[in-house]
Amino acid sequence: MLMASEKRNNVTYDDLYKYRSIWMGIAIVWIIYYHFPHDFITNPLLLKLQLYGYAGVDMFLFASGIGCYYSLSRDCSPLGFMKRRLKRILPSYWFFLIMWSALKLIQNQVDLKAILGNFLGVQYFSSAGIAFNWYIGLLLVFYILAPLLFELLKGVVAPVKYVMLTALMILFTVPFIGDQGLLIAFSRLPVFFIGMCFGKAGVIKRNVSKNDAFLITAAGFLGVVVLYIVDRYFYSHIWETGLAWYVFMLIAPFLCLLISCASDLVSKAGPGRIVLSVFEFFGKYSFELFMAHLFVIDIRAFFVEKGILADGLWTWWSVIIFSVPFALVLGIPGRLIGNNKKI
Repeated sequence: MLMASEKRNNVTYDDLYKYRSIWMGIAIVWIIYYHFPHDFITNPLLLKLQLYGYAGVDMFLFASGIGCYYSLSRDCSPLGFMKRRLKRILPSYWFFLIMWSALKLIQNQVDLKAILGNFLGVQYFSSAGIAFNWYIGLLLVFYILAPLLFELLKGVVAPVKYVMLTALMILFTVPFIGDQGLLIAFSRLPVFFIGMCFGKAGVIKRNVSKNDAFLITAAGFLGVVVLYIVDRYFYSHIWETGLAWYVFMLIAPFLCLLISCASDLVSKAGPGRIVLSVFEFFGKYSFELFMAHLFVIDIRAFFVEKGILADGLWTWWSVIIFSVPFALVLGIPGRLIGNNKKI
């Protein structure tokens, strides 16, 4: 499964993480594909791939867990860490919210209290008014937890302790079972924590052993088997129980590291480098693309409702076309203040 280093026989986890932006680029493309209308997809395999597009979020959170561990390993101050993380997301997010709030005010869907809740990132956890998206609030919660999880992982060496701590993360999410609105967010705590565990392996320059490669691959295939069984026999219960999301704590790490291996192979050819550069670009602006495409979807729905646009396939393609330049615009505040894009 794992690539061979050009300079030495062994490859470290840190070597694999240099393709982290590629993971995020593929993840955001998958999420955008997921939000595309199912009615326009006729191929069964492409439809199934689309239906699992929410797994892009798990890839994001796995990558985010790695990034958080790296950041805390350089400076473990909780306040310093939170400042760096907020500096990364808030300029673009607040810039975006000005436009989003204006649209929702025109639609009479928000009041000033809800707007404030969105700017503070807590609106999703409020029962009053609409929130832009659950992902933003969850990120802030995970950023608050990250320094604690970092300290928890510091002295862990035995593999069984990693398994026990991951089980504990799963246990923390059990109270949300039955509440789909909150479970969609908090069922992702285990994959974020697993990302931090992998982040530690990268920081200490741990070699990827054959045993590691086997276990990661086996976990990925086990996750696919479980997902198949759940999808086939328990589909009516997967959302309220979180079975649709928990299983990707096994699949997401395998997918991301597999992408690293594939990226290392295709980077040796000119056409492959071009493809990777495209996904790297999407990964660099993945957060902005996430907001942009959801906002353009809202704009499209508004225009269709007002009769300005017809509800056709071409208007959905326009969502994709306009999301990219809009994401670049959203990235302007971050570029002006010099956000650090490093892992």
